[in-house]
Amino acid sequence: GFPNPILGLTGWMAPVVVGAALLAGARFARWFWLLFGVGVTAAFAFVLWLIGQSIYSLGTLCPWCMVTWAVTIPTFYAVMVHLVRVGAIPASASGRRRADALMAWTPLMAIVTFAVVGVLAQVNLDWIAEFTR
Repeated sequence: GFPNPILGLTGWMAPVVVGAALLAGARFARWFWLLFGVGVTAAFAFVLWLIGQSIYSLGTLCPWCMVTWAVTIPTFYAVMVHLVRVGAIPASASGRRRADALMAWTPLMAIVTFAVVGVLAQVNLDWIAEFTR
């Protein structure tokens, strides 16, 4: 079928370009941030679907897929929390302050998500036994 790496190569250009523009001092309008958030959310949803397909349908863990998972999951959490804390996603002042404090916890949120994926893979695939053979 259609090669998924093409989606990743083209899809990751947006965060790379946005990151480079921010480093260069660019400022984006609220509508841009909302569309960017929609794109990152779509990427996160797609990765969750791929995780499900990998574990439950294909019965294997693809190392290249897991690289994409390892980048997309923390990107989703960081972008969504950032959008709330800067007001692109409407929230009260206390909600923005909570999002600001939550930004430091985005690595932990990603690690917990990785742990859940690992547990699901272990329960359904017994991947630890595969690595010890």
